[in-house]
Amino acid sequence: MSSIAEYMAENLSRQEIVKQIKKCDTAITVIGDGTRPLPESTWGELIDWNNLTSIDWPAYKNNCVEALRLLKPKPAPTYIPGKGTVDINAIKARVDIVDVISGYITVRKTGRRFAAVCPFHNDKSPSLIIYPESQSWHCFGCNLGGDVIEFIKRIENVDFTGAVAILGNK
Repeated sequence: MSSIAEYMAENLSRQEIVKQIKKCDTAITVIGDGTRPLPESTWGELIDWNNLTSIDWPAYKNNCVEALRLLKPKPAPTYIPGKGTVDINAIKARVDIVDVISGYITVRKTGRRFAAVCPFHNDKSPSLIIYPESQSWHCFGCNLGGDVIEFIKRIENVDFTGAVAILGNK
């Protein structure tokens, strides 16, 4: 472990880190700028509100902000010939995975999920499950799965940029 930020990124959720940042803002407001470093032995513990003056709050807040950056780096824009630079997250948000997959294979609703016969292996019963909440799919027969881009890559036999281009046209 080389830093508080790396520890937090590995062990805390985004919501927990944001809560820590809010606590830092509150502590800084209450006691002003601190000067003492946060001991490594307390990295995994929640803030001790009975001992507010023992922590360098601005430094701790900087570590929290750095942890958020490490938690999920911003994806680089993708350049697609003929399309220019595209925002993949915007494309994925615009399409529904159930609609896309049902354009290729027959899909039926099973509770909150959808099921289909997997087109990627010899399948007689529905083993491909589509999860609308997470916009993902998984086949329990061949153990393939992923997001809508991964499905398009496999079904159309194209690379990543080809799959994004196909989705961009939908």
